[in-house]
Amino acid sequence: MCKTFKAIHEIAKKLKKEGMGGEHIKIALPGAKIEGTLYCCKEGHECHDAVLTLKDATVTCYEKNESMQEAWINIPTHHILAFNFS
Repeated sequence: MCKTFKAIHEIAKKLKKEGMGGEHIKIALPGAKIEGTLYCCKEGHECHDAVLTLKDATVTCYEKNESMQEAWINIPTHHILAFNFS
């Protein structure tokens, strides 16, 4: 399992269990940042561990300083530079 994918989902589960959120995530990528609601795989459903899925995401391009909304977005975990939950 991808270390980044595993770490993000483990932290999200811990935050939810402690009542501290864990759904809204901010992700830094080369050239962009993405904010949205983390989609956690449900038991019994297949989930690809090298792709993080966000819903209701806002993608901001650093170079053009433009933002766009996406209902769903898949992010290859090997591109993630940093993340935090809010």
